[in-house]
This record gives sequence, structure tokens and C-alpha cells, in this order.
Amino acid sequence: MTPLTDGDIFLYELGACGEYYEPVEEGEEKGELIIRSFEFVQKLIDGRIEEICDAVGATEDPIFFFTGKGNFRFEVAKTSPYKGNRKDVVKPYHHKNIKIYLESMYECHTSTDCEADDEIVMAQMADMHVAEGLHATACWEVEEGGLEPPLDHFCTTVICTRDKDLRMCPGLHYGWECGLQPEFQLQWVTELGDLRPKFKTKLNKKGEEVEYLDKLDGTGIRWFYAQLLMGDMSTDNIPGCPGIGKVKAYEYLKNFDTEYDLYSACADIYKEVCRKKEIDYKELLLEQAYLLWMVRGRDANNQLIMWEPPLCQK
Repeated sequence: MTPLTDGDIFLYELGACGEYYEPVEEGEEKGELIIRSFEFVQKLIDGRIEEICDAVGATEDPIFFFTGKGNFRFEVAKTSPYKGNRKDVVKPYHHKNIKIYLESMYECHTSTDCEADDEIVMAQMADMHVAEGLHATACWEVEEGGLEPPLDHFCTTVICTRDKDLRMCPGLHYGWECGLQPEFQLQWVTELGDLRPKFKTKLNKKGEEVEYLDKLDGTGIRWFYAQLLMGDMSTDNIPGCPGIGKVKAYEYLKNFDTEYDLYSACADIYKEVCRKKEIDYKELLLEQAYLLWMVRGRDANNQLIMWEPPLCQK
């Protein structure tokens, strides 16, 4: 098993651990920035890699993926600047040092026309295609005995990241715990995936306890279409469909079991919302889909294969 690892998260998450501000008394300005030695950060890197490899049962060294300078999404985004909410983010002091260290120790890839996320998904999808061929052959060979080995038996890669966006890709996934973000235990994500609402309770004005949707996560293409409606403003500045949040997204999509039905529901909602605002709904929907979709492959000319609406499945 080979961990396909999100190197971008290493650069920022572990880079942030390599520095801190001196504590100050209440009311005083921010203290002096203290930079820890790279030896300190290196131990964190090695420890995190060991943690990931143990969790996924790695039999091969991890492969790391980094985002380079080119990214088609910056050109696609017209409604809101892509990642426009990150203009003031300062790279950690050891940002470059971490990448140099990882490149000296492991196989690493830096994207040129997309993001590390896309390259990770393309690598996993390539492995999935090989696995599907092996799975079909194995099923044929054991058909008489009535045994059908699961597809994940033939897969050799696992996506390792804390970024929930990549979980729209089928295959094995793992995400390590960090701060308030819990561990995403090693699991198999299907093509369709699922929606994972998290409910909480509160008291209404009458003092009665009522349930409400606190958070919405998901996997597979169900998660993609949920994001297509509610967007991803906090992380990537992607607005989605105007006025549609997690509650409406879940209610609109929770009962559909095919991609065509999921897409049709989203298209109808975009059409209704955009009609009132006199916006071209097809143009907006396509823009948001291109921004949110994790690219799965390239064509014969090495060009990225972009998302397309599903064909009618009737």
C-alpha cells in the first residue's frame, strides 16, 4: 500500500509548529516571533509519516504531492477570486526547508497546471483502473466457487490528507487527527459515496429541545454535488449557489441515488435561484463545478479532463 500524501498540508501544518510568539501580558502587543530549529520540525515530520504509514498499513514509502505555480482555477473563477481569502496568509519560516527535506527523502511531485489535490486524485484513479481490471479477471477465475473478492483487495494506493475535498474520489482514504479536526479512519469510499450530517440539539423559544444540522460532510460524488450547492467559502472562497447552505443542500440531495438525479436537482436549484437574480445559471453552475471538482485524468495530449454533466441515465 502506497500513501499518496498531501505535501501542502505538511508545509503549513508542521511549518506552523516550527515557530511561536513569546507570551505577553494581557493588553500588550504580540510578542517576539521565535523560530525553532529545523531539527525540531524534522522530528515532527518523521513522526507524522510514521503515524500515517502505520495507520494505513503502508508497504511502500509515501509519495508527496505539492501545488506549483500554475493552477487553472484562478482563470476559471469569475464570481469570486479563487482562494481570495488567503491573500494575507504568511508562509511558515520552515516552509521551503520542509519541502527540500521531503524531496531529498521521498518521491515527490509538484503540479504545473492544477493543484496537488488533483494530482493525488489522478494517481489514485490510475490505480483504481488497474485494480478494476485485476478485479474483473479474479472474479472470472473464481466465479464457479461463488467467491468475489472486493475491489479494495486489488488497490495499492490510499489518499492521505486532512482535506475533505479529496474525499469525493473513490478508493481508500485516511486523514490524521489535528487540533479539533478528528481522525478520518482508513476507509473505502465508493463512487457514489454518502452524505454525513452531524446533528446537535438546542432549546427553542418555548424551552423545547429541537434538533438542528450543525455540520455536513460527505464522500464520493454525493459530496461533490453537496459542495456544488453550498460552496466552500471558508477554505477556497468558492460561493456555490447563492443562498444555499448546508441545511438546504442536505435536504435537496439526501434522497437521490444516482449522479444524474443529483445533477438534475442541483441544476434545477441553480436555475430557480439565478432566474430571480437574472444570472446565467448554466455559466455559474459550470464555473462552480470546475472549481470544486477534483480532476481525475488527462487526455492523449496531456490536457486536464474537466468535469462534464452526466448523461441521462434513463
